[in-house]
Amino acid sequence: MDAPGKTKRKQLIIAVGGFSAFIILMMGGMWLSDPNRGKPTPLEIQQEQSQEVMRDFTARSSGSVSAEETWIALSEKRLKELQTENKILRDRLEEIARMVGNQGANSAIQGTPVTSAGLPATSLPPAPIPVAQPAPIPGQNQEQPTGEITQQFVNRSLPPPPAQNPGAYGGTQAVNQDGQPISRIQVISLTDDTAQGQGDGNKKAKNVSHYLPTGAFSTAVLLSGMDAPTGGQAMSNPVPVLLRLMDAGQLPNFWNSDVDNCHVTGAAHGDISSERAHIRLETLTCVLVNGDIIEERVQGYVAGEDGKAGLRGRLVSKQGSMIAKSLLAGIASGMGSSISQQYQQVSTSALGNVTTIDPNKTVQAGLATGTGNALEKIADYYIARANEMYPIIEVDANRIGEIILLGGTEFGKNLIGNTRERKE
Repeated sequence: MDAPGKTKRKQLIIAVGGFSAFIILMMGGMWLSDPNRGKPTPLEIQQEQSQEVMRDFTARSSGSVSAEETWIALSEKRLKELQTENKILRDRLEEIARMVGNQGANSAIQGTPVTSAGLPATSLPPAPIPVAQPAPIPGQNQEQPTGEITQQFVNRSLPPPPAQNPGAYGGTQAVNQDGQPISRIQVISLTDDTAQGQGDGNKKAKNVSHYLPTGAFSTAVLLSGMDAPTGGQAMSNPVPVLLRLMDAGQLPNFWNSDVDNCHVTGAAHGDISSERAHIRLETLTCVLVNGDIIEERVQGYVAGEDGKAGLRGRLVSKQGSMIAKSLLAGIASGMGSSISQQYQQVSTSALGNVTTIDPNKTVQAGLATGTGNALEKIADYYIARANEMYPIIEVDANRIGEIILLGGTEFGKNLIGNTRERKE
């Protein structure tokens, strides 16, 4: 029989061995049943993507490759492509140069004329007749933009042609004093100085005789009174007004314009906060001494006697009377309702409170209820009318103000001395 210590040691060894075997079996089962077995690990995937970027420079940057590294890699790839293209173009140019040299040598042997570029003259098309550039006009800009090439189809005298040199196809070729051929391309400015001068002349200059500039003003009298609304659609549907100019227009630098007695139409709306009627100018109308009519749109406003924008008027509001009538009708409706409740009886039963009308006072109860309901409807009517009414600004006729232009106006006809009354 073993000692207790040996028995305990054996049990411990058996337990440890069994636990170790269980762990080994569990890990083996997990390894065999792993769905990602045989696939690369995340670290290997990152390394593979990094190598893919370095090999193929077209892969997108991942977490392991920064945007700067990707940009550098793409730049290196593009640089290599450009170097390859440059090498191919350089080889082709060298080949073309050799071919041109061989053709030049053959042409020299055969007696065929050769141009300065090394090409046989027989391969060139007939040269056009050169057109000389016209002489610049004194006092105008002489600069011409480079690279602008055009053809002039204008009949103008041509200078004598330069010295000619026999060329291909039995034609002639222009040469300079040194015997070198002159280029057939004539560079002429698209913005010709003469055309510029004509364009400036066609632009009509502004003059006080037919133009009113911004900031011009004149004294005017209000011919039509107005009740300018202050709410609702007052801005979109203003009140029309008519004004007459009382003196010549005052222009900048103390100039005048003969617009006296001309008429100006405008559109007005009220401002309840300032109690003023603001007038926006619309049309200026004048009749000349010869009967011609000038009718032009103008931009501006009217200032009052105090120099502020708009004409001060009287604020009139009729909502108060409507509200007072509604209040009285509501009080009467409440009294009728309270009177009708006096003819009602309240009885309590198992089903709750039951309200009934005293049979002996049915007529009185009906009259009180009907009167209360009718007065309530009247109160609602007065409230609705009060909501439809807006305060107005009353402005009488013959008020004096100043019209001020906020934009220039072109008349197209001379106003100076032509708007005064005809003298018999």
